[in-house]
Amino acid sequence: MLEHTFISVISVSLTTSFLIVFLLLLSPFIARNYAAKWKYWVWMILAARLVLPWNISDMQYILGKVWDGQAFGSMRAEEEIQPTGPAVVTAPQRIVLTIPSRMTEPLVKETDDLSAPSVTLLGILEILWLAGSLVFISIHLCSYLLYKQQIRKNGRRVKDLYVLRHLHRICEELHIRKTVPVIEYAKADSPMVFGIFCPVLILPKEEYSDEELYFILKHELIHLMRRDVCWKLLLVLANAVHWFNPAVWVMRREADIDIELSCDERVVEGADISVKKAYTETLFAIFQRNHSRGVFLSTQFDGGKKVMKKRFRNILKSAKKRNGAVLLVCAGTLMTAMGLLLGCTVSESDFHDTDSTGIVMETITAQGIVLEEAKELVSQWYTLARENFADYNYVNWRIKSLEHRYTYEEIDGMSLEVYQLNYEFLSDTPESVALFAGGANVTEDGWVTPEYANSTFLVFRNDNGILSFLTEMFENDCFPGDETFTADLVQALEGMGVLQTSAETGGDEASDTTTLIFMVEGETEEQAASLYAGDGYSIYVPDEDWALYQPDLWQSAYNEEIQFWVTRYEERSMEEVRQELTESEAMNADNEMTDKVEMAKQEGNMILRVRLYESARDVWGVFYRYPEEATEGAGSRLPVIVDTFAVSATD
Repeated sequence: MLEHTFISVISVSLTTSFLIVFLLLLSPFIARNYAAKWKYWVWMILAARLVLPWNISDMQYILGKVWDGQAFGSMRAEEEIQPTGPAVVTAPQRIVLTIPSRMTEPLVKETDDLSAPSVTLLGILEILWLAGSLVFISIHLCSYLLYKQQIRKNGRRVKDLYVLRHLHRICEELHIRKTVPVIEYAKADSPMVFGIFCPVLILPKEEYSDEELYFILKHELIHLMRRDVCWKLLLVLANAVHWFNPAVWVMRREADIDIELSCDERVVEGADISVKKAYTETLFAIFQRNHSRGVFLSTQFDGGKKVMKKRFRNILKSAKKRNGAVLLVCAGTLMTAMGLLLGCTVSESDFHDTDSTGIVMETITAQGIVLEEAKELVSQWYTLARENFADYNYVNWRIKSLEHRYTYEEIDGMSLEVYQLNYEFLSDTPESVALFAGGANVTEDGWVTPEYANSTFLVFRNDNGILSFLTEMFENDCFPGDETFTADLVQALEGMGVLQTSAETGGDEASDTTTLIFMVEGETEEQAASLYAGDGYSIYVPDEDWALYQPDLWQSAYNEEIQFWVTRYEERSMEEVRQELTESEAMNADNEMTDKVEMAKQEGNMILRVRLYESARDVWGVFYRYPEEATEGAGSRLPVIVDTFAVSATD
């Protein structure tokens, strides 16, 4: 398989190099007539092709295996012996690059020792290619991890309202809903967005004017919005796979430049010449302050004076550019045509059958994440069984059943779903299988049940319909919902750290910290929160984005109009408080439950809501307010915070 992959890499590297050189020759024409974003997307298409180097013939082989168990090549061989009519239309012949036989012949003569591996020139090149790719990735990964560690150690979370309000205003302008952490790092050479999964915006320790701060934040937030760090990762992966190809190095460099050019165009889109000049002055000021090599997996750019001049000229151009969609279509067409026409041959065994594909019975209807987790687990267990019981000759596995068995509505604030899994392994020599386990079984056609049937359970956490896998359990003498099963489940979750033990939480007392889960525009967000103990109550407040403005009142760090506060109505009944809020605040009942009431009103652009809780002697009100345009943001987060409110046991 490595041999085939290496040859595919060489083939794709060669064909894509022609396209890269062709695009570089056309660059002056494209720059004059098209916006930089179109060439930027062409680079990304080429990078994706370089990262996925397999050809059409490879896919034909795989599809042939799936459809009828034979390769397309075998099918064509059978078709050639069939009688044909007088008119036969033949497809255009592909250009085939044949590897010289000298590269596949052993470099040393065979000896009588059959165990001695034969060494070929092609094999040496394969190892050199793979080693080069691993070294390339390792260097970049180590530099990334080192820089990340330095940021964690020496970086400081920016809490300056001056910066945060600029950030919030630009996020609203760009329609960015997610919270963007801002880190001040003294050793940063320039502003940048850093990281893939949890990106942060890094600012050097400098003093910025309002204009500079606006352009810097907008530029980096556009990088974040377009996920440019992910695209840069794609370029690095393409460079890693094709490290031996100078054209790919040039492509990566040009793509980095076009990423910046297209981001500059987005920053000044629709602006007049004075704004464009102000933006170039900001870029020049940053360039003069610090300049060094860029950081891996970041938007920091390491361009010299020549590139900066190119960016300035592109920003100050006033000519309207053409729509570049046709450019993308042409690039995709050329790349497809080259892939169809050029192929490589090495030997008859380009592909090797995998040991197992796995089987899922058609009767299984479990949702995607449950089935995917079950397949991954069974595949792992199958691999271990093949290693530990080699004489059983396992050749495949299958999932026989996967059914939902029980829902735990409340375990330490979590809703848990339990699924029952039955799986089997196929043995070529079922007579050799020793049934050590009392519940193990072997069918006549060689399918082995390695454990007790109906004894494997998968546990998932349910967060508003979104499932996440927690653990697997093996129980052959109890079922979900039973006291024994529940006790074992709690013990397993405590051992994983998902649940805190009574020793950690101090008995029945609430934990000092927790994680709040928000659903914002259909996406799940998690934030660490700390327990605030007030006079007679407690509530979890997120560690970020909120500040205690005055006793019992919290205010958003990004918008002073977003607040929540706690009010205590001493020795009052729920009905009395409801009547008072109806008359004095003009609030209307929005939702009524057995132990609490929700009321709401809207005045102009502001929405005010309150949740009333009744204790033994008093009534507590948790109020929260936010602008109407923040309904999808703060309006969805605040109810989750309010849900954590609790009256002290001594009250």
